[in-house]
Amino acid sequence: MVQGLVFCANSIILEKIFVAYKRIKIIRIQSRICVGGPSLNVEILSQHLPKEKYYTILVGGLLESFELSKYKDLANIGLDIRLLPTMKRKVHIFNDIFSVFTL
Repeated sequence: MVQGLVFCANSIILEKIFVAYKRIKIIRIQSRICVGGPSLNVEILSQHLPKEKYYTILVGGLLESFELSKYKDLANIGLDIRLLPTMKRKVHIFNDIFSVFTL
């Protein structure tokens, strides 16, 4: 009887691991993570998607000195945020190409 319980517990653990690998990955790329419409869209969609089915990553560039950051708000809802220092508001051909290959 004890062996049956151990087998059952292992099956449940394996099932949870299998389900974790079946999550759909969503990568959102945003030039800057600043206050505005795109960040609000990311926040609302990420909050309401079921976390057991979807895994969301937000990739964004650095802000200009006059822009307000939305980074902390998005990090507080549990969003995985990756910053690319080469991705900025101003167009720079070498930084932009490097950012594309970094993704």
